[in-house]
Amino acid sequence: MKKQKVLITSLVILMMLTLIFALNVSAVSEEKHEYLQEAKILLQKRTKVMNDAIYENKKLSLVKKELEKIEKGSCYDWDIEVIENFRKNPTDYCYVHDFKVSEVKNIDIKDNMINFKLLITWNIEDYNGKMEIKEKYNLKIVKLEDSFYIEKFDIIK
Repeated sequence: MKKQKVLITSLVILMMLTLIFALNVSAVSEEKHEYLQEAKILLQKRTKVMNDAIYENKKLSLVKKELEKIEKGSCYDWDIEVIENFRKNPTDYCYVHDFKVSEVKNIDIKDNMINFKLLITWNIEDYNGKMEIKEKYNLKIVKLEDSFYIEKFDIIK
């Protein structure tokens, strides 16, 4: 009788630990999904701003204000430099029609920084016509107060 009671108690404890672990994994998974959605929204906004800056010749002061709402640090600096260089020396810059995150390799969360390794499929157009390209990226977003910003967006070679 005593062995049976110990066995039942052990099974109950094991089931409770399993449930707690499963709930914790689910919460982490949900948190990562939310961060990935935020990242996609930021990339959509960035794509629109860059297309408008280059193809619609939107005023640089307006472009800077729009980028400040979605970017910080080196990403912001790089995008402004790309736009300024394009306007000084127009070259062929692909128009981005759409993109999709094809694969998420990793999501690493530390404090207010979220790092992603992503495979992105771009639907672009240049003088040769429309095409689809895939590139791997490191994306870092940062949460400041209640807003998210792209801090880094680099191709993985």
